[in-house]
Amino acid sequence: MTLLGPIAQEIDPSLLAVLRGPIIGAVPQGWMRQWDADGVVSRQRWTHAETVLPAISALILSESDLLQRQDLAVYRSLCPTVIVTHGALGCQVWQHATMTPVGTRPAVETTPPAPATCLPPRF
Repeated sequence: MTLLGPIAQEIDPSLLAVLRGPIIGAVPQGWMRQWDADGVVSRQRWTHAETVLPAISALILSESDLLQRQDLAVYRSLCPTVIVTHGALGCQVWQHATMTPVGTRPAVETTPPAPATCLPPRF
């Protein structure tokens, strides 16, 4: 299995042309982020979704990664398995047109620390 998890746009989507394996997955948050001149991180439209999704077998993302509700339908149309996490509520596993809800294990939820301001790495 290969899992692509960019943090700061550092994985070029063209890499998918050479990857081989039975399962190629992606957690695309790093492709869905941008930085301003002060290093403040914000969400952006995933510009390479139409290139990446047909080349992978599974996509894993949070509901908060979806800029628009219709993005989920687009992602599902391009990738055979899409997993949308919903924090303490579990996740939805979409396989083509079938959705299976998956709950969470009992746990004590804590409040995460406030997001830090950061600059993208310089490669």
